[in-house]
Amino acid sequence: MADSTNSTNRPLIVTLTPVCNEGHLLRAFLTAVCSWSDRVILCFQNCTDNSISTAQEFPQVTMMYNPDPQMDMSHARAMLFDEADKIMQDKIVFAIDADEFLSEGFTETSGWQTIMQSHPNTVFSFQWINLYYDFSHHLPCAGQYHEFAIHPQPGMPIAPIYRQVETRPVHESRVPCLSDYTYMQVDDIFFVHLGQINAQRNADKQCFYQVQTVARLQSRISAIALYRNYHPQPFVRPLKNEVRICTADGISVVDKIIPPPGNSNHYTQQTLQILQQYGVAPFINLDIWDNPSIANAHLTPTRNTWQKLLAFYLRLSQPIHQTLVVRAIDKMLKLFTL
Repeated sequence: MADSTNSTNRPLIVTLTPVCNEGHLLRAFLTAVCSWSDRVILCFQNCTDNSISTAQEFPQVTMMYNPDPQMDMSHARAMLFDEADKIMQDKIVFAIDADEFLSEGFTETSGWQTIMQSHPNTVFSFQWINLYYDFSHHLPCAGQYHEFAIHPQPGMPIAPIYRQVETRPVHESRVPCLSDYTYMQVDDIFFVHLGQINAQRNADKQCFYQVQTVARLQSRISAIALYRNYHPQPFVRPLKNEVRICTADGISVVDKIIPPPGNSNHYTQQTLQILQQYGVAPFINLDIWDNPSIANAHLTPTRNTWQKLLAFYLRLSQPIHQTLVVRAIDKMLKLFTL
């Protein structure tokens, strides 16, 4: 797929991916993405596992390095766009993570042909499917589209535009979205997200997202809202149809996934740094203190009865938190709880 792209009139396909200790997935990811991308640009940050050595095995990969010790995803993506801007040819840029794969058979869809035949200044959005640990359950995300690709104007730098519109360190937009762009929803291709396949790693990631959000927005975010957002497990459902992660030719890459080593969890390191920097007080209402990675660091605070009851209520009501009664209680509690 990637080789044939260069011999046709369609744009180059360039994939941009930040990497921080993704060695457990990176071989599977690169095997898949290199089957349909002409260029793959990886930005490594604080990697202590085999991510870099794995990437060196793939000739389509361009490697760059982010020396910043603090995780800031919009900064990493801007660096990737800096590198992509050096490619002056007409190109379509996919901004994806190392735990995301295009759905099986995507090259045969009308959506893929539309992308390849698109005009510059077009942004493409796709649906996600979040696979869980056993590859037979998922978190339904019906109707939610995410902008994962852009067809920029040839020769027009993307990085400066991205830096102007995106500064969030997490949950950042993948590509710059401006009002004068054309937006297309791709309905017959979806992204398979494997961020949930390791339970402890995912729990550590959710802890990091919560403390990082509170650290940046201390007076504007509620622990209740954060809990509702970061504890979706009660809504996980069995898959109706098999979902395969594979190359453009349909070859499975599941066998290239390995368990993440115990020393690769950068989310824990980032969380502990934030707790040590700010102290535990701003985060005391978050339901993160039973996480073994935090408990083992001896940072667990002493919570009063109200704080313990709040955690109990949130866990008990999470499966029904969309009901009117629970939403009303949540709204009342938010008036007294940050």
